[in-house]
Amino acid sequence: MSSQSLSKTLEMASRARACLSEDAAVACSRFFKNRRRRDGSFRGRSGDSDLYYTLFGVDGLLVLGEEPEREKLLSYLKGFGEGQDLDLVHLACLARCWTRLDEDSDGQSPLPHLLESLERMRRHAEPSIYSSFLVFISHEDAGVSLADPADFLRSWLLPSSWKSGMQGNITQMVQETTTLMAAVLVMESALMGEVSKERSDWLLRRQCPSGGFLPHPGAPMPDLLSTAVAVYALRRTGMDHKINRRSCLGFVEAHWNEDGGFQASLIDSATDVEYTFYGLLALGALL
Repeated sequence: MSSQSLSKTLEMASRARACLSEDAAVACSRFFKNRRRRDGSFRGRSGDSDLYYTLFGVDGLLVLGEEPEREKLLSYLKGFGEGQDLDLVHLACLARCWTRLDEDSDGQSPLPHLLESLERMRRHAEPSIYSSFLVFISHEDAGVSLADPADFLRSWLLPSSWKSGMQGNITQMVQETTTLMAAVLVMESALMGEVSKERSDWLLRRQCPSGGFLPHPGAPMPDLLSTAVAVYALRRTGMDHKINRRSCLGFVEAHWNEDGGFQASLIDSATDVEYTFYGLLALGALL
């Protein structure tokens, strides 16, 4: 994958290289490679090959300017066929992994079918911001427009729905979850060309004096995931001018582990490829 073809998320995360020392970059690269399995996949916390973690492992290497083992990864992805046995989360991971290889897949990529299946699953499922974001980001990574953006928006994202209060579980989740609010902000900006000051201010209020962002208003402490998605959404939508960057950078760097990875929170010393990617994304979004 050339630098010109990086997705918006990978492009932003790749900025992190500018603030990594040579030793840190080598340690981080080694961390990702040590979690790669012989079949080209990456292992999850259980130690087994895991499609979800494979996406983050591949992306981590790309962000650091390195290439995955393409032939092995291609073989691993082919084993899932057109994703007929996968749930929406893993189907999105499969589609996004294929976008990282599509240039070199010799016409063997099932990506068009995967995107169609994702949208079909979304339409037949209960409206969910998380599911909608997975469909959105999979299409964006592939450079493919949604088949029916109006229907996609109608499901829950129309401005009138927000103005009316949007009673129900979706409103409650958005009001209480930093990750979902960040997803809404990104999709709203990309699909409607608008950015809600109300929602961006909500995200900004989640930043703590320590620099990190709370996962929800009542949370006892900030974490790396919430911080990464918040600063990414705010930076991507141009609403990041009020972030306390200095304290936030210090917060993210405090999650760096001596094994070369990032940990989820200051009370969880375990590292994995997912949180290491989010550490890089947070650094890139803050630069």
